[in-house]
Amino acid sequence: MIDIPPSNAKSPMRFLLYGLYFAQAVLAFSIILTIAGACIMMFPNGFRDSLMSSLEGSVINETADRIGLGFFMASLVAIVWFYVLNILRKVVETIINGDPFISDNISRLRRMWVVIAAVEILRMIFNVAFPLQTDAGMTISFKFETWFLVFVFAVLSEAFRYGAEMRRDQELTI
Repeated sequence: MIDIPPSNAKSPMRFLLYGLYFAQAVLAFSIILTIAGACIMMFPNGFRDSLMSSLEGSVINETADRIGLGFFMASLVAIVWFYVLNILRKVVETIINGDPFISDNISRLRRMWVVIAAVEILRMIFNVAFPLQTDAGMTISFKFETWFLVFVFAVLSEAFRYGAEMRRDQELTI
């Protein structure tokens, strides 16, 4: 069930919340498509055979199983990003409701950066184990922007932790 916050919430945050709903819908659709693509390419069928025969002699020099594995890995990454957007949506909802410095948000932000870091490490391992170019040798691709995002969420989780501590101290002050 979609819980839309009250109308007195700040409009930029409401816009962000609706953007997150839209992004989750797009990711859900892409998850369905990539899983379907993985199933088509991993199991023998007429469509896969005709597609692979049309690719013979072209620039693409991959097997159907390898393409299917790529679709499968893309669907796993999309599922993880769907999960991350879901966590982010819950954080935004607490901000809109005027109560962002709660312990749930601290654990949510920590889960976000840990999940993103784990997926990035798995992506790097997968790229080494199954390189796109078979003659390229072993290379590790480092995505600076992903690790920057991990850093930002780690810092935000600590800032929310500090804010929650300050709020607790304020509530104890007479």
